[in-house]
Amino acid sequence: MNYFKLFNLPEIFDINIAELNKNFYTLQKKFHPDLYIKNDTFTKDKKKKKIYIINEGYRNLKDPLKRINHIFMLNKLNFKDKKRYPVTFSVLEQQLKLNFELETLTSKVINKDKIISFIQRNNSLIQNLFKKISFNIMKKEWTLAVNLYQELKFLVRLTNNAEEIQKNKDFKKFY
Repeated sequence: MNYFKLFNLPEIFDINIAELNKNFYTLQKKFHPDLYIKNDTFTKDKKKKKIYIINEGYRNLKDPLKRINHIFMLNKLNFKDKKRYPVTFSVLEQQLKLNFELETLTSKVINKDKIISFIQRNNSLIQNLFKKISFNIMKKEWTLAVNLYQELKFLVRLTNNAEEIQKNKDFKKFY
């Protein structure tokens, strides 16, 4: 299923979210199962399946990571194929460095400002990677887009971990 076609959007990363929302609500109004409550079971089931696809498509296009996955799927790219898309040495080196830095954030002597700085720096890297991926998708530079996506997924996971540390750590006792 091509969710871009379902929502009448171009097959690009930088979609118009307002247009996605508008088209989503239009489809919801047209296919919502409550509108077909008096119909036969077959028709109701058919509409439920359609609304499920609409909801799934909306979730996939609304989330930038899932949108990239969907674009890769539409272009028959298996980004999990490590032989075709190996992680580069420089990316592995960066991942090791960032993992070590995150480990230090869990120590007893770290302060809140360092965690916030770590998260902000990673969020900046994440936004930069989204721009690079978007550009490479537009140019159909699939290998580079996949490599950047692998790096992006790592940074998102690492940043989420840091945000959990920030949320769960009791900083008061360290001041």
